[in-house]
Amino acid sequence: KGIAKYGNVSLERVVLLNFLYDIYAYDHKERSKSVSVIVEIYDENNPLIVGHVFDYIYSDILRNLTINVEGRNNNPYAPVFLGTSFAGMIGLYMGVSAACCSVSVTERITNVNETWREIFTNLKAGYNTTSFIIRSLMQSNQLITFQEAAVILSNSRIVAPCYLMIGGQYDGVLVTRDCYGAFDKVFLSTQTEWYLIGTNYDPWESPPSDDNRKQVVIHQLESAGRGNIDTGNLIKALLVSPVVNDHTAFVAATTPDYWGPYSSVIYYPDN
Repeated sequence: KGIAKYGNVSLERVVLLNFLYDIYAYDHKERSKSVSVIVEIYDENNPLIVGHVFDYIYSDILRNLTINVEGRNNNPYAPVFLGTSFAGMIGLYMGVSAACCSVSVTERITNVNETWREIFTNLKAGYNTTSFIIRSLMQSNQLITFQEAAVILSNSRIVAPCYLMIGGQYDGVLVTRDCYGAFDKVFLSTQTEWYLIGTNYDPWESPPSDDNRKQVVIHQLESAGRGNIDTGNLIKALLVSPVVNDHTAFVAATTPDYWGPYSSVIYYPDN
């Protein structure tokens, strides 16, 4: 209500904005093309960098609402998280916390015939939106480990299925989950490559022949070289077609260490 009052918009519009991802996840007509990536670099202090491409069908509207945010608790001089979100939103789709880790989300569409009734049933049962679960973790005053954060985000009940890329100081994990919990986790530390990439397909499945985003990201990372990747260069590596497209709203990169650099750009296709 406070956002609606001081933003001079209707409460209905604010509520709709905060449920955008979860509603769209049940619309099977068009798949989102978001990307999350975590890379291991040659830096003893900040060995990992995470990047995120946020894609959504209403990106022409969301670009004008895109903002970087700082979350604060009782101490107004000490932010507890940084992130990229949209004006009027309570939750986060990309953020890094002083307490534990970084988190980004990409859309997951399943073959289950979910309906609007499923959405309202989950909400009545007390399930949270994906963005609010991330925000709650980011704003926690309690220091938790990367492993504990991965457990919380894997087991919390949420309205819509998704993929979560969680980055700790020394490891990262791509979590595949539905409304009830996770059923697959891929850790960076178990991979032979120095990067872990998530799109909008289950890691054990091959993407369709017309979607080569993952291969393009791999090419960009390998071309840049492990020793040349920082937050700025990771954003540049992601700002190529088809990794970004007409529905891309923003691209962001950070280190899972809260005190590292945080960078983001709003993507305009015509520029």
